[in-house]
Amino acid sequence: MKTRPKIIVFTFIFCLIIGCTSGNKKKQDIKETSFFSLNINDVKSEIEFPLSELVESLEVIPLENKDEAFSKIGVIYVSDNYLGMQPYGQFSYKLFDKNGKFICDVGARGQGPGEYRNVYFSQINEKKERIYIVSHNAKKILTYDLKGIFLENEC
Repeated sequence: MKTRPKIIVFTFIFCLIIGCTSGNKKKQDIKETSFFSLNINDVKSEIEFPLSELVESLEVIPLENKDEAFSKIGVIYVSDNYLGMQPYGQFSYKLFDKNGKFICDVGARGQGPGEYRNVYFSQINEKKERIYIVSHNAKKILTYDLKGIFLENEC
């Protein structure tokens, strides 16, 4: 019985000594952000950096100039033949074809059936001719056709 308390005390002292020893460990600052701001006036020299180092291909698609097509663009979702634009602010999700022609607003902003407040994620499924939208306030995925009409029975 006397050896048990000695083992417990020895184990405690051993753990205390091991835990308190300091080694040559280097401290590293880990930054949470990956965004860096740079004052352009501080740049003293330029280097050439080919765009091909960053992307395989680049296509510029001018969007149609209709008033209903304008919004602050957030995230762009691309399928083979469509561009879905998740807007910032009080705008509806916009659908364009691959030539930049405005097709329609998809659904509407609001809190009623088939409406959304903010788009969290979307997916365009051309094979099924559907647009799926996940809203921050919805408890299910909202389904629309490629004309922007809410499909209540498919939610």
